[in-house]
Amino acid sequence: MADSATVAASGPDTLDADVTAALAAFLAAKRAELTAMHPALAAVVDEIEQRCTGSPSRRPAYAYWAWRGCAPADAPAGAPVDDLAVRRALSALELLRVAAVEHADVAPEPVGPVPAIGRAILSGDLALIWSAEVLTTAGLPEETLEAIGPVWDALRTGLAAGSYLDLLRAAGGLDRGAPAESPTGSALRLGAALAGADAAALEACARIGTLLDEGADAERINGAVAAAPLAEEAREALLALSSSGS
Repeated sequence: MADSATVAASGPDTLDADVTAALAAFLAAKRAELTAMHPALAAVVDEIEQRCTGSPSRRPAYAYWAWRGCAPADAPAGAPVDDLAVRRALSALELLRVAAVEHADVAPEPVGPVPAIGRAILSGDLALIWSAEVLTTAGLPEETLEAIGPVWDALRTGLAAGSYLDLLRAAGGLDRGAPAESPTGSALRLGAALAGADAAALEACARIGTLLDEGADAERINGAVAAAPLAEEAREALLALSSSGS
């Protein structure tokens, strides 16, 4: 995983760059690991890398500001969870997103060359596996990893359940409906969990994310953000993010 010399987290304005750099460093290491097995495996890392850089989401940013918003105001710098470690850890959300996108590319009745389908399955599986590795090697304290475990597990379960429902809908076996889990809500809850937030804050973050993923109007989103027990700078950042897309 990237160290502090690779990912220079100088402030919130560098967040996107820090997440990108963390992923680039991680995938470079994985490319070396896989190509040592066989050079042809570089194509799998290429697939994941292109998905990460092609259309990155704002989920790491939502999670980061949930963490900032729920962290105790009097906490000393670097404690209990280091800012840089949080940035590295939240890059795992991009690998989770890539896993979902890759698996979604596999239709219920595949059309086209089998190798392309197989590559999508393998790339999605690796992205899912690596997301956990990114999280656990980011430098978070053991007690923090243990505390966020239930939220992380629920996030991955929701991703898999949502992918299954998408397959059923694509096959015509299920009506359109709300996703099994709100991806942005899960990201916000993960960030809040990193700060040791209580149940009320976790629920408030989930509510904000659900409204965002449902495409709710600005008034409802603003109301949910205003009602959430978050620091003011986090509210402002979340509102700015919501106006730029999730």
